[in-house]
Order: sequence, then structure tokens, then C-alpha cells
Amino acid sequence: LRKKYKKQNDQINLLHVEHNYLWSKSFQCLHDDPTRSLSLIIKAILKLFERNGLRPYLSSSLEKMLGAYEVVLIKISEKGELINFNDIEEEFINLVKMLTSSISVSSEKFESIISALVRLFIKNQYVNRIEDLKIQYSNFNEYEALANKIKTTLDVIEKTSLKTSYQPSLCYEALYKLRKKQLHFLVSFLFFEKSEEKRRNTQEIIKQITREMVICSVKSLKGAKKFIRNLPLKKQNDEKIKIMITLKEIDKLTAKYYREAHSNKN
Repeated sequence: LRKKYKKQNDQINLLHVEHNYLWSKSFQCLHDDPTRSLSLIIKAILKLFERNGLRPYLSSSLEKMLGAYEVVLIKISEKGELINFNDIEEEFINLVKMLTSSISVSSEKFESIISALVRLFIKNQYVNRIEDLKIQYSNFNEYEALANKIKTTLDVIEKTSLKTSYQPSLCYEALYKLRKKQLHFLVSFLFFEKSEEKRRNTQEIIKQITREMVICSVKSLKGAKKFIRNLPLKKQNDEKIKIMITLKEIDKLTAKYYREAHSNKN
């Protein structure tokens, strides 16, 4: 079918067939190779919305197709620890960038799918990675690239209805934790550095980092509170929710302490 539609230059049916193939393959390798399964899901979603952009599916048909993605992403999220997110990060970033520029679909299921994908990557590829990383002078810039990826994801979220979900708060929390680790490294570096020029340059970076830590901690807390307001009242009073807010309050106070302690230190 693919060869047939390609030969006929029938882009609409070609994309539809390619989507169905990718979706089917993703389901087949879900249990044995969750990394490949997630990669195929991302590619299938890209094909689906490329096809929908050429000629929109009937709303009922699109919702049915998206509903299947909801189910498989729940299964995928259960295997998060087994997925090599480094192998598919580029595909995820490309999907995220496309969402800001070319997709215009009003669908709760679509939002649910994108939310699940974003949450999966933020938690496993960004938050967990930040917790495990050991910053050194040689790889300091590498983590600037990581910060930019988180900001790219955040930019997408804040331009969609996902801005009221928990994902923005999680992104800001990840950025805060990354900056905090960078700060600890730089303060240690500054303590032992003898060159006045390097000390001055490092101090300027510390000022920028502590300023961003305050901004990120405040926005993380604000985003969490906005998300909680949309929860049922019973859920709002859940002990886990209260602990989450308390921890974010502590992050905000800690960031302000670091700014006062280090941003103007001689």
C-alpha cells in the first residue's frame, strides 16, 4: 500500500497507512522493547497530525484513534525505568517543537496524550537525570543544553491548555534543581580558584544562577497551586498534595537564601 500511494503521489492515504503501520508496530514491541515502542508511538503521532493537517479526520474517528494512544501510554509509563530516553530524546523534542507551530486540535484526549508524553520525559529524562548528575568543569556547558531542552518543553506547555496542568510546575522544579547543583559546583570552584579574572567571571554566573533559582522556585510553587485549584476538594486536602506544596515553599525560601548568601559574595 505504501508503494502504491507513494507512486500515485497520494500523500493523504500514504500518511494514513504509515501511521497505522507505526501504531501497530509500537503495540507489538510494547512488552519486549518499551524504548522502541515509545519511539514508534512518537513517530505515529507525528504522522497522525501531519495527515490530519492535510485533511482533518472526522472528530469521532480522531477521538477513537487518540483513545488507543491513551491506553498504550499508560502501559508505557509503567515501564519508565526500562526505557532509554537518551535514544529517543531528539524525536521527543521534534514532536514538542511541532506542537507549537503546526498543530491546532481541540481535543481532551489529544491534550491527555501530550500531557502523558511530557510527564514521562520530564520525570524520567530530566528530573531523574538531574538528581543523578555530577557536575564538573568539563561538562558544565552540557547541562546548559539540558536546561534549554527543559525550557523548550516548557515553552510548548505554556502555549497550550496544558499550562494549567502540573507539567509547568514540574519543569520549573527541574530547572531549579539543575541550577542548584550548578551553584554548589561554582561556589566550591570559587573557594579554591586563585585567578581574580576567573573569580569575577564565576561570580557573575553565580548571580545569574541564583536569580533564576528564585524565579523558577516561585513559578514552580505558583504552577502547583494553580493545578491544585482545578482538583476536586477532597483531592486538594490530600496529605501528599500538602507535602508537595510544603516542599515547594521550602525550595522558594532556599532559593532566596542562596541569592542573599552568594549573589553578592566577595
